[in-house]
Amino acid sequence: MKLYIPEAYQTRTEYRILNNWYHVVPVSFEKLATEQNMQANILVLVGRLLKKISSQELSILKDWSFQEGRQLFCLPSWRPLKLDEVFNLDISLEIVRNSDLQWKKYNFYPLDYEVKTTVQQGAKIKTEAGKLLAVMYKQHQHSGVLTVTTLPLLDMNLLTKDEIIRDQFDNLLMEEKVVNDKLSTVKEEKSLSEISLYVLLLAAAEVEITDNLKKKINKYLYQQYTTPQLKKEVKTLTEQELLQDDHKISNKGKKYIKYKGYLPYVREIKQKKSDTDDRY
Repeated sequence: MKLYIPEAYQTRTEYRILNNWYHVVPVSFEKLATEQNMQANILVLVGRLLKKISSQELSILKDWSFQEGRQLFCLPSWRPLKLDEVFNLDISLEIVRNSDLQWKKYNFYPLDYEVKTTVQQGAKIKTEAGKLLAVMYKQHQHSGVLTVTTLPLLDMNLLTKDEIIRDQFDNLLMEEKVVNDKLSTVKEEKSLSEISLYVLLLAAAEVEITDNLKKKINKYLYQQYTTPQLKKEVKTLTEQELLQDDHKISNKGKKYIKYKGYLPYVREIKQKKSDTDDRY
């Protein structure tokens, strides 16, 4: 499946993560306005960018999005925003801050915003308390779809919940069946524990894990584990041949990282590593 992303913002972390799930196609707003043979019919937009693009670009985006067979998928990060005013809608639709949000079914999501709307029809995601986290809106039967969610589906801090998040992302796309055409033919390893995954990510980012691992995993991934816990996971990864005997990542480990779509997280760690001093 191919998804459009705004060309000018393609280096954002959210889009690098998305690129490991689908075939993303960077596109300019000028091309959206003029291209006859579209490569994709869905455009994924980080909600905060709606305040950054020009009025002309916004006009092009609105015209493109509500044509039949197309979908504009808006997701975090957000700021409070009246989307009905942005898109000149006949219904009420806005993003509202709510620091008390809870979704017990998936309590790992950091939720700061909810959707407020008068939309009665269309797919929705709600918390147990009825707070709206996603909505799909069509102006009429033959219009395109505006999908809005406050779920942080492209948040690198949720990498251990990758399969759940990808499934929820898929469910908000127009297509009834989503096929990830970037899957590797490598046989998938049994899912790693959370600690093992974090250790493997550090190794993939060329962070030395033979010493001070406790400090490094806190520094780069903001996680806290005991030294015995970490030593146990390093041993397990070595036995699984995801790490070499010298505790550097193996080719098998690299294939696992690529297969699972974790390369954006590795790049983020490498960037942090280059920005800070790795000595203790």
